[in-house]
Amino acid sequence: MLHKETLWPLKNVFRCQINEDHIRFILDNSNMHVQVMQKIMDLCIDNPYHNYGHTLGVMRTILEICKAQSVDRKKTTQLLFAGGLHDAFHPGVATGTDELVSVFAMYEHITDRDLSLCGLSSADRPFIRDMIMATVFSKRGKADDPIAFIIQDADIGYLGKDPYIYLFASMGLLDEFSSVAFTEPDPVRFIRIEQKPFIDMVINMSPMKNTFFLSEGAQKILIDPRKVLDQLLQWPDRIYWLAYDLRQADISIDQFITLIDRQVQLS
Repeated sequence: MLHKETLWPLKNVFRCQINEDHIRFILDNSNMHVQVMQKIMDLCIDNPYHNYGHTLGVMRTILEICKAQSVDRKKTTQLLFAGGLHDAFHPGVATGTDELVSVFAMYEHITDRDLSLCGLSSADRPFIRDMIMATVFSKRGKADDPIAFIIQDADIGYLGKDPYIYLFASMGLLDEFSSVAFTEPDPVRFIRIEQKPFIDMVINMSPMKNTFFLSEGAQKILIDPRKVLDQLLQWPDRIYWLAYDLRQADISIDQFITLIDRQVQLS
């Protein structure tokens, strides 16, 4: 087990405690190696949402889905590499070439030794490449290999965790969207107005109509985001603003939930 005193100084000081928890979970439950996790960190940019914290959350959710779906350890490791690299050098706004940049980052920065540390080889690169490219949003639900559904589900899996995780992750995303639209961030509008159309769009674009999560494992462990959003919409506006104020705080997810839940109980 990786102890706290051995953790490297985390890039992206925002939410360090949560990042450390994710790192420990990943290292304790997979073939990923500490040196590789640090290299993945170095390929992430400190964006409000598409950062190392998001990458770790995707990797952890991949692990959880793979376990629920009984995916073998090698395939899980391949998916973890893809999840770790899928937002490498992401600029924080969609450019249409983000996934290609991530693929290039794999070939340029991930060595055969990195792969071997995790039980893989150069022969695994094509599959990892394909899984990175599967995160192109327009390809959601349309991949030839259904194993790609796992990384597609993990990439937006926070929507199906619970209302606290949904709210927590959404605040960084709000900052990125606002910077693109040149508008002031408005967490109330983002949650109350913009989220339901987004969920509906994701469902409607998929060949699997009326289903948000596509993989068997995600359907077992994640909750339909429509139900999670219904819970979230029952909370008063001030809770959304509190979550926004906490978006850069170095607190654990348990501390975030406690602070939010305290306000929910006062409602």
